[in-house]
Amino acid sequence: MAEVYFEMGEYRKCSDSYFLGMENLNDKEMLDYLYDEQRVLLTKEEQQQFEAAPYEEKKHLFIKFWKSRDPDPSTPENERLIEHFRRVKYAREHFHFTAPPYYDDRGRIYIKYGPPDVRYNSPTGNLPVKDNESWSYESIEKGLVFDFVADGGYYHQVQDLTEAAISGYNYDYRLLLARELYQDRSHISNTYAKLATGFSQQRLNDFHTARNEALKKYPAELYRPANQKKYRFPFIVRWGQFKGKKGFTRIEFYVSFPGIALKLNPFDQQAEKNVDFYVEFDDENFQTVLNEHKRMGYKIKNPAKLAEHQFVFQDNYVVKPGDYQVAFVLTDVESGSKGVKRYKIKVRDFSGDSLM
Repeated sequence: MAEVYFEMGEYRKCSDSYFLGMENLNDKEMLDYLYDEQRVLLTKEEQQQFEAAPYEEKKHLFIKFWKSRDPDPSTPENERLIEHFRRVKYAREHFHFTAPPYYDDRGRIYIKYGPPDVRYNSPTGNLPVKDNESWSYESIEKGLVFDFVADGGYYHQVQDLTEAAISGYNYDYRLLLARELYQDRSHISNTYAKLATGFSQQRLNDFHTARNEALKKYPAELYRPANQKKYRFPFIVRWGQFKGKKGFTRIEFYVSFPGIALKLNPFDQQAEKNVDFYVEFDDENFQTVLNEHKRMGYKIKNPAKLAEHQFVFQDNYVVKPGDYQVAFVLTDVESGSKGVKRYKIKVRDFSGDSLM
């Protein structure tokens, strides 16, 4: 149902349906299918964790994966999950292949990283080469480029474009063909420009090294919200824990943010601002056990001196001892600017203590 709601543009229902369905999913074949689809996004450690986990725990790993990547826990939809559905749909439509997962290696890279900065389709002309193209993501990481070569309708990711030559040519000639192909795309990124200048086997080796280093630095998957600039509301959170009643623990959060975080016209005589505060406690399986939203109003009497001011507030929650993932979201209501922070918090058990 999640994919149906996605196609309808009902993104809140899509998110709700996915997580509710996952909580109740016990079909091993479906869990394997979902893992095969999602594996492209996983780090090696996450893959090992998924493969080692018993089936009854795998669904919790899916929930953990997507909730931990939700860029804004205060909204009803999980924007990262929705973006994944969008990327898979796009990959299957534009990089289609007839066998599962119904996209080629270009689709795999697209699902991992989103659209490239530049996509170059190489005109083969009279060269004895297969169809090929290159993608650059160098706005994010220097050296992060990908080459693809078509074979039987499937575009494979290749080490370099010496693999674009049709069969029957020796390596020296393939190297000459690769030089031509890289010179054609020297304008799309600094990495290709450097490779094309004085092209040689050593330059090609350096190209391999640079890309491998870029992949080590780059995450297994990437999501950049279209409106990512709005996620720049600065704040800090500190906390203390105290003995509560009946085996519970009281945890106090102290939150502060600078006056410059509030968007105001410094020439105004005074202004009223509203800041939304959202907190969410998730257990080890990323099941939400507590969340709260509140709005705080501030009367700014002297906007010109706002930069000198620090706003501080405190909030208290009572929870059972245990390990939690806690998310905080602060939002400047008028401007839409947001800040999101996540912490792993081990809530202490005070049941054996005599002090309050």
